[in-house]
Amino acid sequence: MTTTSTPQLLSVPPQALLALRKALLTRPDLDTVLSLRDAAYAGGDSMYDAFKEYVLARDSVDPQELDVQHFFRRAGDFWTQSGWGTTTFSEADDAFCAVEIDGCWEADPDDQPDPRGCHLTVGIIGAFLGKFAEYPVAVLEVEGPATDSDRCRFLAGSMAMIAAHYAEHS
Repeated sequence: MTTTSTPQLLSVPPQALLALRKALLTRPDLDTVLSLRDAAYAGGDSMYDAFKEYVLARDSVDPQELDVQHFFRRAGDFWTQSGWGTTTFSEADDAFCAVEIDGCWEADPDDQPDPRGCHLTVGIIGAFLGKFAEYPVAVLEVEGPATDSDRCRFLAGSMAMIAAHYAEHS
């Protein structure tokens, strides 16, 4: 007998994750930021599995088979409904995927210990988009709490793409 299993996603109040992040960031070192990103990256398989189930229920097709614009639309809807904030995926130019989140749960200016930023969000975006790329996906937060913006914006692409963008804009 074959059974299908529902992807394991746990609903946790954002305040619990923010408190954990704040506690970890009281140790101001880069290892803490990388640990937060790695922890979120580890959840990528579950996030992808839930997204796949979401797309199958709506489109009766595997998300890998969606054209880019349909994928971006479905991914934005899924992330928004998952509580991340109002999320939009788009092509920034030939090299990048941009992810914009208005009202990101992780970006509350009152919950931003140094180093400021959406560290968990960076990790989960990389893992999620990595399921659709033929290379490891790097993510750079270009707008958000660290830049005193109300909106979070991330660029995703290969390590070379992100490094080139960073070198050009820093």
